This record gives sequence, structure tokens and C-alpha cells, in this order.
Amino acid sequence: MKRIDITRDIRPLTEFRSKMADMVKELNTANRPLFLTQHGRPVAVVLAPEDYAELMEKFEFVEAVKSGEASLDAGKGISRAKAVEQVRKARRK
Repeated sequence: MKRIDITRDIRPLTEFRSKMADMVKELNTANRPLFLTQHGRPVAVVLAPEDYAELMEKFEFVEAVKSGEASLDAGKGISRAKAVEQVRKARRK
């Protein structure tokens, strides 16, 4: 997903309603999200399915890292040596 271009990627909801097919086509070719506004305020973001999937994958990874950090902070972690040993055992199977 590319960076937002504020001159092209922020559009009023009324324009999106009237030009939906063209804007969705542009959304998929530009590989950037489309931000919709109503009365000058942001109300929605439209993403290509691939961009949404990529975003969710990254989000899930970050959540997994946070969960791991919380486990370590709570004293539930294992040493690096023990982790390496478990990975090596798993590879042998």
C-alpha cells in the first residue's frame, strides 16, 4: 500500500456515491486507500482487499508480539537457550 496523496485520496462521500465504480477501479490500480469525508470530516476508509489483508496480517503480528511481551513481563517466558532447544527438537520431527 502506497502513502496517501491528500489531493487525490480524500474525497467527499457524495462524490464517492456518484462515481463509485470509477473510484473503486482507481483504488485498485493506485494501490492506495481512499478516505471519505462528510461535511469535511473523515467518515470511512476504503481499501483494496489485498491491502486490507496485508494490514490485518501486520496487525495480527503486532498483537502476537505484544502478547509475548506481556507473557515475559508476567514471568511466563522461557530462556533463549530453552527456546532454541525446543525449536531444534521441533525441526528434527
